Amino acid sequence: MGQTNLAHRIDAIQNTAEVIAQSLKEMIYEAELKPGQPLIQERIAEMFEVSRVPVRDALQLLIGMGIAVNVPRRGVIVRPLSRALLAELFEIRKILEGAAMRRAIRNAAPAHLRRLDGLIKQARCASTAMPAHGKAWIATSIQRHKRVLAALKHGDAEAACATIFENIDSSEREITACLREMGWIENSGEADGPPGKPQHARGDAVARPDGRIERRPARRVNSRTGGA
Repeated sequence: MGQTNLAHRIDAIQNTAEVIAQSLKEMIYEAELKPGQPLIQERIAEMFEVSRVPVRDALQLLIGMGIAVNVPRRGVIVRPLSRALLAELFEIRKILEGAAMRRAIRNAAPAHLRRLDGLIKQARCASTAMPAHGKAWIATSIQRHKRVLAALKHGDAEAACATIFENIDSSEREITACLREMGWIENSGEADGPPGKPQHARGDAVARPDGRIERRPARRVNSRTGGA
């Protein structure tokens, strides 16, 4: 009887840990828990109204997923973003969007080109309702899309792809500057290497968040059933 009760308690702890890990993963993906932010057992246990044991196990699950890392003298933190991984993502964008553009040039009909021209004019009208920064960004984007459309009309795949790649490179610079400003990118340039202390680079950024940490209301986890 004692062994049966012990087995049930172990199962309950494991189920509770899985529920907590899933909830924390959702909070990380929704940026409620930021890259580089410490995941402190005591605070998480208080948030979910459980003991530290399932929280400890939940953090190990997050580490196993690659979402969190254990850093010496800092403890478990949300894994910082990797500059190398960001670069790879933008390279993939170039591959996919370049292939899509070449396919579009082969299959574009006059009706498709007229539709694209109308969408660009519509975006230009919408830009008047944007703040100054938004207007400048949209104006630049519209000019690039006009160049892409012109290349489409002439069947010039190389010119169209060059403009698309220019836009992707610009997005990469702006997004990276924003993430560095927020301290979300690790010092290490390796995608799978140990994270360093997040950088706080100076310079222009596309957004400046107020740095506040949003927290959800405490969610009670039933330690007997593992339900939330």
